[in-house]
Amino acid sequence: MTKGDDDRLIEALIEEISALGRAIADAVGQSESLIDRRLAAIRRLHEAADRHVLLADLPTTISALATSRTPPLLVDMVLLAVLETGDNGASVAHIHSTLRHRYARSMDADAVEYAIRRLTADGRILDRGTKFFAPMADLTRLTGSRDTPTIKAMIVEALENGGASGLPPPAIRDSIAKRHRREIPMTSLYPVIRQLEHAGRVAKAGRSWKLVDRSGATAQDRPCHTTVYKPENSS
Repeated sequence: MTKGDDDRLIEALIEEISALGRAIADAVGQSESLIDRRLAAIRRLHEAADRHVLLADLPTTISALATSRTPPLLVDMVLLAVLETGDNGASVAHIHSTLRHRYARSMDADAVEYAIRRLTADGRILDRGTKFFAPMADLTRLTGSRDTPTIKAMIVEALENGGASGLPPPAIRDSIAKRHRREIPMTSLYPVIRQLEHAGRVAKAGRSWKLVDRSGATAQDRPCHTTVYKPENSS
C-alpha cells in the first residue's frame, strides 16, 4: 500500500467517524424526545390508574418515577404497582400479577426481586414483611376495614417509628395497641417476630429488636438484567 493509499484511507476513516458522530448526536436528540414522551405516558398512566387511596399528589409520584431520566422500565412498573395499592400494600404475588395483566409481560422472578430490592434500598418503597408499601402509606387508615393490616406489617411499622435502637417486644405490642387499637398477645407476637428474623427483616439487639439495614442492597448485589421481560404472546 502506497502513502497515497494510506492518506485516502485515513481521510475516509475520518469522514466515517465524523458521520457516525453526527448520527450519534441525532440519535441522542431522538432518545431525549422518547424519554420525555415516556415520562409523559407515565404521568397519564398515573392519572388513569385505579386506586383505593391516593397517597401522594401527582408531582410527588412523578418525581419518584423520574429520579433518573433513564431508569429501567421494569423498576418504573414495579414502583407504580406498589404505589397504586394505597395503604393496602403489594405482595410479590400482586406485583407479578399486575405486571402480567396490565402490561402483558411475563417477568423473570429474579429480575422483579432485583427491582424490588433496588426500590427498597433507595427508600422509594417500604418493606413491611410480606408486603411493600409507598413511603406515605399509613396502616392506621386500614384499622377497622376489611383489609386489616397484618401483624407482620404492624411490627415492622412499630420498629420504623421506634428509632435506631429498636424496641423490646412489650413496647412493640404497646405501639400496635396505641396506633391500631389492637391487643396482640405476646404468644402471637413472638412467633411473628421470629418469622421476620428468619426472613432477614429484623435482628435482635440485646433485649430489643430492630430493623435490618437494607441500605446495602444496591445494584452491586446482583447484575442488572438487560432482557427482563417479554410479551406473553412472544415465543
